[in-house]
Amino acid sequence: MSFYLFSVRFEISYIFLCAVTVFIATDRTGIYLPMLLSVLVHELAHIAFLLAFRCRIKAVKLIIGSLGVEYGDVGSKCEKILSLFAGPFANIILALFGYCFNNEVLFAINIILAAYNLLPVKGLDGGSIVKTALSGIMTEKKIDTLLNIIAVIISVLLVTAFFLLLCKDVKNYSILLLCIYLITPLFIKKCC
Repeated sequence: MSFYLFSVRFEISYIFLCAVTVFIATDRTGIYLPMLLSVLVHELAHIAFLLAFRCRIKAVKLIIGSLGVEYGDVGSKCEKILSLFAGPFANIILALFGYCFNNEVLFAINIILAAYNLLPVKGLDGGSIVKTALSGIMTEKKIDTLLNIIAVIISVLLVTAFFLLLCKDVKNYSILLLCIYLITPLFIKKCC
């Protein structure tokens, strides 16, 4: 489903809507609604900063595998970095809010979202921050190689953590899913 609102294209996949509906309807833990709120606040923070820097928002995508904002040119390198950092910063603020009001779920979700999005990996805010900061200093190919190396190192550390936890009889398969997410772009780009 695609529609325009204030000349901004919104793309929302039916699969995304169905998945969110199923997750919220079957949620017995109370995690999915605060997670959805946290992701929404994260993306709204990006949009707010981009608009503050007079950047044109082209599209907002809510598609499985691609939650994000497409935008035009941002004025300066500093403005782009600030707008990229706005989402994780909003998650840090929500985590502090959760901490102050003893809401462990809100605290944990937002700490994890902030840390995850700040990983210096392609496709995440942290990777875009590194790419923006190093542009003009290094070639795009060298920056991409550096980000790929970082993704592999993080994945190796996470797989090691998974197996150490498994040895202690703690099964956390989300760590493996994160590794797959971090490594998959490396293989897809080489295959295609």
